[in-house]
Amino acid sequence: MAINWDDPAQRANLIEAVGPDEYNRQQAEHFRQSTIETVNGRGIRVVGSRFGRIYMVDGLGRGHSTLKGARQIARGEL
Repeated sequence: MAINWDDPAQRANLIEAVGPDEYNRQQAEHFRQSTIETVNGRGIRVVGSRFGRIYMVDGLGRGHSTLKGARQIARGEL
């Protein structure tokens, strides 16, 4: 099942359809496939948000509007 991972309603429907274990597996695979760069052991992905497209740093719950800013977050500089 292909979903838009930026859409909370689609993510909610997916977890209801497949259960938490399969949802987590699919989410981890999506993160792996959408990682554009790894900095300091942290994956950086482009995601859609209410603020537009941002570069999300995995595992920190933080992102930035630019790839340069995301790299700085991953290195602990911001």
